Amino acid sequence: MTIQENATPEKIDKKPEKIDNRPVASGSFVGMEADKRHLTDFDRYVFTSAQNNTHVHTDFLKSLETYCEHNKAQLIIGKFTYNKNGFQNDTKSDRGLHYDKLLSGYLSDKQGDIIPNDLVWCGDLNILPTAKYPLSGLEQYTGKASMIVPHAKIALESVPTAKYDRTKIMYTTGTVTLRNYIAKKAGQSAEPFHSFGALVVEVCRDSGLWFARQVETDESGIFQDLDTVYYPNGATDSARIEAINWGDIHSEKSDPVILDSCFGEGGILDQLSPRFALYHDLFDMEARNHHNRKSGHFLAFQHNTIGAGSVKEDIKTAGSVLDLADRAFCHGYIVESNHDLALESWLDSNEYDFKKDPINAVCYLDLNAHIYRSINKGKDPETLKFSLTGYLKKTRDNFTFLKTDQSLVIAGIEMAMHGHNGVNGSRGNPKTFRKLNMPINTGHTHTCSIHGSVYTAGVTGSLDMGYNVGGSSWSHSHIVTYANGKRAIITQRKIGSSALFRL
Repeated sequence: MTIQENATPEKIDKKPEKIDNRPVASGSFVGMEADKRHLTDFDRYVFTSAQNNTHVHTDFLKSLETYCEHNKAQLIIGKFTYNKNGFQNDTKSDRGLHYDKLLSGYLSDKQGDIIPNDLVWCGDLNILPTAKYPLSGLEQYTGKASMIVPHAKIALESVPTAKYDRTKIMYTTGTVTLRNYIAKKAGQSAEPFHSFGALVVEVCRDSGLWFARQVETDESGIFQDLDTVYYPNGATDSARIEAINWGDIHSEKSDPVILDSCFGEGGILDQLSPRFALYHDLFDMEARNHHNRKSGHFLAFQHNTIGAGSVKEDIKTAGSVLDLADRAFCHGYIVESNHDLALESWLDSNEYDFKKDPINAVCYLDLNAHIYRSINKGKDPETLKFSLTGYLKKTRDNFTFLKTDQSLVIAGIEMAMHGHNGVNGSRGNPKTFRKLNMPINTGHTHTCSIHGSVYTAGVTGSLDMGYNVGGSSWSHSHIVTYANGKRAIITQRKIGSSALFRL
């Protein structure tokens, strides 16, 4: 057999060249403008989200529809995309995406003003469900207006505003679609925080007030919103709350309107009838607080102000808050907090000379006598408990005083952490508490937030305590915990001489 050296290979047809229709360059003075709509037809809304090419949690959707029917609310579902090439789509673009037909009529990918310049639905945002902190970087997206973002996780962050402005709060919604993640690190680490949830929003257009809170369910699709439970086929009211974590109390620096709306007759405590209530920073120790007891000007101000400067009077004020909040149906827990511990710090200080502080000398000596007697007997003096009971000659059987590092688990949630102590001796931070891998309700920051399974309350006391100078992210916010371990953060809004947390 011979080889023909000059043989020519067969012709191979070349593929036609792809035509690239993309522009060579682009730019704009105004940037991207959201396609906006105005949401002014309803006083109540329910916002949630849905993932492309993913089955719906049908029972949860039905329960949300039940809520809307009972409350004359509008259901709005934002869209987000993920794993666009993992299904029978004709392209990686959005043209081949599919959303369950059960969601038709509810889907919205437009931005909408709920309260102009104050609360915005950001249906135009498309954030991956694998984002660890889905609200990160969005602090300036809607200016001063609070915002609601469709996302598979439930998250909440407070953004500082000028002292005279209402705090900006950023919410995500949770989702109405099932878990559907890629089996890679990003998807596998995000899956445990996938939340079957929604955000309920109530709007009072006459006053411009609005109220938002989370609802969340499990495989059943049933969820509780405050004192009502919603099912796929109905609702029952008069349901009880398992626990409420009040925002930090700071009795001596209380806001009278907020205090009365929480603990006064017919207030939140009576309306929700929780089985348990958690009190953080009950005692502020204003008279000789660690923030200011070395300030000569502060001491001079107290010296010239009637009723100021007395630690015993501060103790009495904290006791009066417990008297106001005492209910037979609710057991209270006093969570040991950094301001509570300021009392012990004052009593233990080697720098303090009671002879130079006659208004507090007797109180200082009385409490220290109790402490040293307890030490001699090998007992914990439980200084705050003694101050509010034995020292004031009061019995408080309906309240339990918790100590630092003591555990109290209610509905699967750790309730005994104030939040001032962090990991390995560091300062506390809600984001770092995620590493503890357990659901926790904390306080301390006066700034409400939700980071994974860590919920943080705001403050019940005044939004201006003197030492928080400048912009602030504080709000009058509390954590509500239901019997099934699901939670919501409620925020009070002041109007005149009253404060509301719902319509």
